Amino acid sequence: MNPKKITSLIISALSLASINANAQIEKGTIFLGGISAFNTSPREISDMNGSQKTNNTNFWINPRGGYYLSKSFALGVSLDYNYSRNYQMDNTLTPVFQSSEREWIQSSLGFSILARYNKPLSKRFAFFAEGTLSTQVWDKTKNYLKETSGGITTVISGETKGKIGRNIALVVRPGITYFVSPKFGIDATFASVFANYANAKPDAANGYTSSKGFSTGYSFFPAALSLGAHFYIAPKPKKQIREEEE
Repeated sequence: MNPKKITSLIISALSLASINANAQIEKGTIFLGGISAFNTSPREISDMNGSQKTNNTNFWINPRGGYYLSKSFALGVSLDYNYSRNYQMDNTLTPVFQSSEREWIQSSLGFSILARYNKPLSKRFAFFAEGTLSTQVWDKTKNYLKETSGGITTVISGETKGKIGRNIALVVRPGITYFVSPKFGIDATFASVFANYANAKPDAANGYTSSKGFSTGYSFFPAALSLGAHFYIAPKPKKQIREEEE
């Protein structure tokens, strides 16, 4: 085959793929998908006096679904599952051997209302900004401490469970969507702004203690990196609906 024809066919195929990937979100489009984030940071330090090991792990997944009220704006709902583990072990050799091992694990499930805004940048890319207002419906925290000093070992452990509405959080995330096809897009967020209100009332589970607080802040890449994917289900054309009704 003539090289010019091959080149022409390749260019035509790429152009067709680009056109096919052009996502035209319409009013009435339904989206289903989710976003998630994961990070872990194991670390070990040692010298002639002892050693220290730490490992902080965080995992978050957010399945969701929603409906576009217009070409650019959508409302939806989602679930938020969070898992965090902080671990630290210290060994001191001088003047006497001492060791301590600490572990803190928290997992929670929340419910969110979300709002999402899209702005096309090209045939394949779009800017988006989404905000979620969420509250926890379940959470559990485990604490473990083991200390050895002078040949005596002490172990302390405990578990607490939270209540509905104890935490209310507002989070805003901007990001970029890459449309692989008109029905499938991959999201990436690189920053977040958040505000959180916590109110733990006295009960037997937390030792009859209470706490109340408000926090706000922001984070950027890489700490705020999250990836996601969404399927877009376009509404049926009005002509097709009329034909089905007939």
